[in-house]
Amino acid sequence: MLLKTVGWSLYAALSIWMLWLSTRQGPPVSTLETVGFLSGLLWIWFLIKENPLGWLASIVSSGAYVVFFYQGKLFGDAALNALYVILAMLGWYWWSRGLEYGKHLEIQKSHPLLLGILAVLAGIGTGALVPHFKSGGSNVPLPDAVLFCSALAAQFLQARKKIENWAFWIVVNAGYVAVYIYKGWFATAVLTAIYALMAIAGWRSWLVKMKQRAVATE
Repeated sequence: MLLKTVGWSLYAALSIWMLWLSTRQGPPVSTLETVGFLSGLLWIWFLIKENPLGWLASIVSSGAYVVFFYQGKLFGDAALNALYVILAMLGWYWWSRGLEYGKHLEIQKSHPLLLGILAVLAGIGTGALVPHFKSGGSNVPLPDAVLFCSALAAQFLQARKKIENWAFWIVVNAGYVAVYIYKGWFATAVLTAIYALMAIAGWRSWLVKMKQRAVATE
């Protein structure tokens, strides 16, 4: 209880600080970035707790980032977050439907075939996107394309409650940290690094829950 209270207190303090930064002239963090990041923290926190409300927070976060990246002319990132919104709607449907019909969607490992299919689709998608990102002015078209496709795979696995999603997110967020630093988006790089740390916490939490449920069903 104390840990939860401290956590929410830190979240409130961070929210106030970021909102204050966003109101200053020439802010290092924009209002849209603030909304996207804070709702993104709620997204990951709720999903770690297996709460479907995380998908509503995801819709808010991704929607804010669509506008943020579009205004910054990072059209690939904007398109990615638009697809996040669609996958978040699916995640909400899949997780909530399980609660509605009394069949809880359980944390589980992905079948190797599913991971193989996602890898192939990601490879095809990367090959198709690189020329478009080049023509769109991206200075790192290959990393942009790889991360774009890998992030979609991670979001899909998360929506289906596959534990490997966290491993995908750790790698994807680490990659985006490097790309954002290269592009000069330092505030976004810091925020993405926090997402990567939360993904590590999510992976550990889901592993414990999966093992506990396996023991309970024996």
